[in-house]
Amino acid sequence: MDKKTIRHIVGAERQDVMYRLASYAFRSTPPMPDAATIHDTIARREHAVCLGIEIDGDILATAASTPLTQNVRGRLLGMGGVFWVVTQPQARKRGYCKALMRELLACIRADNRPVSCLYPFRESFYERMGYVTFPQMKQAVFAPSALLPVMDFPHRGAVEFTLLADCLDAFRAYLAKIQLRTHGMAFFDVPDEQPDVFKSVWAAMARVDGEICGAMLYQLRGEHPTEFTMKVSRFYAHTGPGRYLLLDWIARHTDQARSVEMTLPAFELPETWLSDLNPRVETFYTAPMGRVIDIERLEGIDVGSGEFTIELTDPLCPWQEGCWRLVADEGILRVSRGTAADCRMDVRALSALVYGTHDPEDFNSRGWAELSPDHVIALRALFPRKTPYLHSYF
Repeated sequence: MDKKTIRHIVGAERQDVMYRLASYAFRSTPPMPDAATIHDTIARREHAVCLGIEIDGDILATAASTPLTQNVRGRLLGMGGVFWVVTQPQARKRGYCKALMRELLACIRADNRPVSCLYPFRESFYERMGYVTFPQMKQAVFAPSALLPVMDFPHRGAVEFTLLADCLDAFRAYLAKIQLRTHGMAFFDVPDEQPDVFKSVWAAMARVDGEICGAMLYQLRGEHPTEFTMKVSRFYAHTGPGRYLLLDWIARHTDQARSVEMTLPAFELPETWLSDLNPRVETFYTAPMGRVIDIERLEGIDVGSGEFTIELTDPLCPWQEGCWRLVADEGILRVSRGTAADCRMDVRALSALVYGTHDPEDFNSRGWAELSPDHVIALRALFPRKTPYLHSYF
């Protein structure tokens, strides 16, 4: 029998292994991509934990996690962003990924990170490991000329624009403000620096009385200067004046751009921004997924009202199995060991409640829990529905 070892992969070996495995799994090959470019990407994640399964001296499967901080129902928690989950073809269908994920989640927990998120190659694969799907981001497509009426609005403030590289600190400070308001929003603990990208993106900042109240990142792309596409990769505004200052900025490109392609969080409703805007809205990008890996460290997140005791099952994270009492204390969650459970549920149900992604009434049908109608009512009160937005890609 082959000798199997799970171990950490570091340094130059990490670059060599991930170039070989990840390039084959996630890119169109052959030929293989430029090694220097991939090595640079891997080097930027030097703070990540990377595990590999070694068989007879060869690494055949990997899984990694990078540290992020995430807003989970109003509290900033450590989060492990899982990526580089790869198995060479000759080693697939042997349970290696599951074995690696079990070890990786233990490492994330040991780093005081009670939640984990990822972007799946297949949702059902990770659902079996306790992850639940978030709402997808949106792409709204519309003509900038449809925003011309916004230019007649009585605006306060103004928009400043420059290359992102020249306002990076201000943009990051604004994102930190938005994070405090946005459930699910996560940032790298160590920024994933990409200087070339920062120099190829415009940043527009809406200011009122000197305060930034909206920001967007965009590029103008196309062959003809009157028919560009304005590609808006980020659009955030925490006030109405900020939103409409940015929309006014887009309208000013009517003679330069024929179309706007704007990426938005799932909770944004661009069809309501202006009469006759008529955006074509489609889901965009892979939907992220999240899971709880340490229920006890959820203490302090914002919740609704009431209390509930669960018997939790989680074979991948056995430390959080057992009976837990969840109590809303003036809107703050208190977590303690319980005795008599109201019901049994697996970690998918718990993760869906915490992230607000699914209604408890669906849990029985999904096989995630055994709930009575009264249980459903109580859990809805304790964990009101929310729409998480992850922000960071990894």
